[in-house]
Amino acid sequence: LAPAGRSACDRDGDELRVRLTTAAALPAVVERWYRHAAAAHAHTRIAELAPRVGRAPARLAIRAQRSRWGSCSSRGTVNLNWRLLQMPAAVFDYVLVHELCHLLVPNHSPRFWSEVARVLPDFAAQRAVLHRLGRQLAF
Repeated sequence: LAPAGRSACDRDGDELRVRLTTAAALPAVVERWYRHAAAAHAHTRIAELAPRVGRAPARLAIRAQRSRWGSCSSRGTVNLNWRLLQMPAAVFDYVLVHELCHLLVPNHSPRFWSEVARVLPDFAAQRAVLHRLGRQLAF
């Protein structure tokens, strides 16, 4: 436990270093770090992927949905689950492209899936990894 100050979480290579004022703060501190890191990563990926899709979100929100990896609002907000950062990078990209394509086609019609395939031809493999690994996340 940290003797004084504030609880914090920092990345050191492949490890997260956590300083806590109380043990009960652990989940909130780690989630706060993941949310910030997921937002930074998503903004970087949007800069590359949005031009390929042909649309950029009006806003990005990082959320803690229990049953969704992402969503897209009719106002152009792309919501991503912070837990995506625990997935392989290609899976993160798949979910982001999926939501960006909803800015073009707001449903799961064949036209929607053809847009996803146009940007990510291997999307089905990434989707399968998402479903398989998603059930294994502990945090």
